[in-house]
Amino acid sequence: MFKGKVQKIIRENLNDEQYKAATYNWKKNSIIIAGAWSGKTWTLSYKVINLLSLWVDEEKICVITFTNKAAKEIKHRIVKVQKDLWMIDTKISMWTFHSIFFQILKEIFDKKEEFWLKTEYTKNVSIENNNSIIVWLVCEQEFWSMLSWDNLTKIIWEIKNKWLYLEKDIKDYLFEKKYDEIIYTVYKKYQKLMEKQNILDFDDILLLWLKYAYENEKVKKFIENKFEYICIDEAQDTNTVQFELLKLFKANLTYIWDDFQSIYKFRWAQMQTFLEIWKDKNVEIFTLLNNYRSLDHIVWMWNNIIKHNDDQFEKEQISFRWKWEWEFNRKIYVTNYDNQFQEMKQCLIEMKEYKEQHKELKWSDFAVLYRVNQQSELLEKYAKELWIPYIVRSNKLNWVDFQIDIFMSLLKYLTNKKDATSLVKVLKFLYTWSSNYYDLFFDITNWKTLDNIIWSRKKDKNEFIEYLYQFKKKIEWLEFKLLNFNEKHLIKIWMIFWIKQNVIWKVIALYKQYLSLIVREDEITCKNFVDWYTLWDFSFEDWVDDALNLMTIHSSKWLEFHFVYIVWLQDWIFPLQQSIKTKIDTEEERRLFYVAITRAKDVLKMSYSLQKIHFWKLSKSKKSRFLNELWNNNIKIIDKTFYNSKLEEEINKIDLEEVTESLF
Repeated sequence: MFKGKVQKIIRENLNDEQYKAATYNWKKNSIIIAGAWSGKTWTLSYKVINLLSLWVDEEKICVITFTNKAAKEIKHRIVKVQKDLWMIDTKISMWTFHSIFFQILKEIFDKKEEFWLKTEYTKNVSIENNNSIIVWLVCEQEFWSMLSWDNLTKIIWEIKNKWLYLEKDIKDYLFEKKYDEIIYTVYKKYQKLMEKQNILDFDDILLLWLKYAYENEKVKKFIENKFEYICIDEAQDTNTVQFELLKLFKANLTYIWDDFQSIYKFRWAQMQTFLEIWKDKNVEIFTLLNNYRSLDHIVWMWNNIIKHNDDQFEKEQISFRWKWEWEFNRKIYVTNYDNQFQEMKQCLIEMKEYKEQHKELKWSDFAVLYRVNQQSELLEKYAKELWIPYIVRSNKLNWVDFQIDIFMSLLKYLTNKKDATSLVKVLKFLYTWSSNYYDLFFDITNWKTLDNIIWSRKKDKNEFIEYLYQFKKKIEWLEFKLLNFNEKHLIKIWMIFWIKQNVIWKVIALYKQYLSLIVREDEITCKNFVDWYTLWDFSFEDWVDDALNLMTIHSSKWLEFHFVYIVWLQDWIFPLQQSIKTKIDTEEERRLFYVAITRAKDVLKMSYSLQKIHFWKLSKSKKSRFLNELWNNNIKIIDKTFYNSKLEEEINKIDLEEVTESLF
């Protein structure tokens, strides 16, 4: 009876192909090839509900997403359907890739005696960016003369993403790449220091998983039987390492992916991996082609542009909005300008005029997309002049975000006293720079704990030692208070260390976001909150109520806007100069252009300049090769040259050297 009711609700809310994908429950793995805005989130949510209706143990179901926002949305939809069905709230966790592997690693460390695992790591392990330790290593006398921290970071990253953990394999790789032999010594010390501090970097989360699974039969069996069903959202963003690790589970796998949106080659995501999956005869394939968000002429446009790629699963989306929405101007404007100063200002003027004509819209319904972060500088300048509220969405931390990061490092140290990396970050922020700080730096680089430092210098009666002693007393008091972790404790920590007020309210907002995703009360701990903050992909800018979005195309993934303006569409800028050398890179740039177009629901405009800033001079440029692929008689694309003599004066008001310093 209950199963029939679930099937009826799924049937009423999904189209035929979505229904087949959501209710498929055979032993074969499945792929749901989902075009942009084709209802894949609802399909995934109903698939989980269908599994629960078949009495699958909720702890045996795992949903993997790539963003916090996606996980929250899927959970919200599952809970909504559960309430309609009078089902008991389930305890299904929504994970990111690094989250799931990290959580299982902690379980492995907790049972290391049972697995006969030789490691210093414990279940209180924390995650750190490896850059801090690498900088300290490079400062050591035996290494500093021959290594730079950025090169060393890159080499360590390469070693781990190549799945190299045996000494012979690492040395062979370094020899093949003609790297200095001492790098292996540095790498070995780096790994030893990480283990001593009970911290992992992001690459170790995956590498150690692989190492333990291949070397320890008990660990391998534990991993194999962890889940029965795994659903992977946005699977095209999965890199080769993550894909191979999924094979370690003896579970039914459902991949939800769109090869047209594979844009993370720089994170080792490979198109060929997924093209091989759907050719497998033992995999069931479902294709979702209906688009429910964008107008038909925009859907036609992205269908047309992506056809120029060869290595992909051929499909063509259909818009479901054309039948009843005729109020929009069905034209796609491609405008060329004399220079980039005109282009940036005029695009904002057009958006402002459109906003004034449509009072019902918010500034958050508008977005300007560009290829690289530095291209926002001129847009910011003109947005201020035109009194347009804006937010730049990027990976760069502003001052408030940096303080939040320090606050979380303090919590991280509270949960892992071996974490010298977090300790020095906090003390560096809280304590004034002085000669004493350099003494502290020396102690930390020798990997002493706070107790070691205070004990070794207890005879020194100075302000610095007294400060460390008081800091230690505060930490011990907080450690006792955090046994029952809640919002009040966050405020107490803020009061004790006197970090700015606007910072603590944002931390509390983060904490509430964390609570919305946690399904078990016993999981609400300071340690889990810190791990969630470190692992999950969230954005501080989400707290801005109404502002124009300025962002790179990569940052716009998973978002949608009423009005989208794509700027700087010139060759060597989009596509990038280094990306036109090979077919593989050019096709990825075209997929990135596809993603930019799919962000628009109702209005899409694009522009390029006849001149570009190059080596502090305005030089000639030509429009992006992707624009030449758009022309078609069915949709009239307007290409006009805009010139405004008043804007020409802006060139003389801007220091070209300042604007272009970070561009080229």
